[in-house]
Amino acid sequence: MLPEWLTRIRFFFIRKQRADLDEELRFHLDQLVQQGIAAGSSPEEARRRAALEFGSVEAAREQTVAQRPTHRLESVFTDFRYAVRGCLRNPTFALAVLLTFTLGIGATTAVFSVVDRILFRPLPYAQPERLVSVGLTAPIIPTEFMLGGSYYDWRDHQQPFQSFTSETGTDPCDLTEENPARLICAHVEANFLSTLGVAPIRGRNFTRDEDLPNSSKVAVITDHLWRERFNRDPSVLNKLLTLDGQPTRIVGVLPASFELPTLDTADVLVPQALDEAAQRKAEPGRVMYAFARLKPGVSIEDATKQLQPVFNYSLSLAPPQFRSEVHLLVRASATARSMTCVLSPGFSLASSLPCCSSPAQTSSAFSWPVPPPANANSPSALRSEPAVPAWFSNHSSKP
Repeated sequence: MLPEWLTRIRFFFIRKQRADLDEELRFHLDQLVQQGIAAGSSPEEARRRAALEFGSVEAAREQTVAQRPTHRLESVFTDFRYAVRGCLRNPTFALAVLLTFTLGIGATTAVFSVVDRILFRPLPYAQPERLVSVGLTAPIIPTEFMLGGSYYDWRDHQQPFQSFTSETGTDPCDLTEENPARLICAHVEANFLSTLGVAPIRGRNFTRDEDLPNSSKVAVITDHLWRERFNRDPSVLNKLLTLDGQPTRIVGVLPASFELPTLDTADVLVPQALDEAAQRKAEPGRVMYAFARLKPGVSIEDATKQLQPVFNYSLSLAPPQFRSEVHLLVRASATARSMTCVLSPGFSLASSLPCCSSPAQTSSAFSWPVPPPANANSPSALRSEPAVPAWFSNHSSKP
């Protein structure tokens, strides 16, 4: 007896023709007629009874064909041939259908790719569940943010985080060399990559000295730029790029899987090099986006409670009429700003590809009046060593 799989293959090459099948069915019907005649019935009566007993010949033919192992595949081929003939009869309609399918499948694939990247796929960081986005929320900016006037005080006096860092968004930057190119530069604090848990695959991270104003220009490039611009040259470290007309030394190369927590696109990471002293005195200072790594055993709820005192002080700097609209938010960075993109009313396929607008676009649009005096919730009450920071005293006058 042939194995089942060999029997199925045999039916692809050896099939009964319709005439052979009809002949076999007629043979069975004639056998019933002959049995009736042998029983003493007339030929007409025997044929009538045989037809009643045998049933419809067409139904028997369909049932026999359905028993073939290749019946389902033959049905698919039959439907395909029918569809092709239909398309050839009306090519305009067929083209419209194909175009609709093409656009539908393409759009669905693109949207799924974006949603998968934003909502489902974890960010490529070490222990991403401990990485959070921290800041204030207000109607003026669609996601949590920090202000230079208070960021450094939050960083100095926070308790729940193992590390605390910031970035000030992305901006276009020009590679002004023999083969010029328009790139996207992300401005980050020196400990940005270490807070995320990302190590360059070549070279090193930024040092604190390189994150100071007027320091020598350095950059960490992405794997994409290393591959496209330098053809994965292993000696790329310490080479000079001319970014916006300034020589910039390459000190590291990021992993191919690297993504910014904001999901913004970037080709180059450079130190944000803010003047900390100037920011502490600023009113209200540069808009920044803060990220932190929770200490082991600390939950987001715990972190929110522990940040309440410094938040209360920052809230006291806001104009009274705005305080009810300003809130503290600590949430998992994997979905922090991505949820804002997806759930925003303007989310569409076109807007989803870059996901969110660059935070840098809002950095200069924020302005609060001169803040009111410090109160008992000031961070000066939270520390034992010093005195009130110098910039607090600058706000002692009423607005």
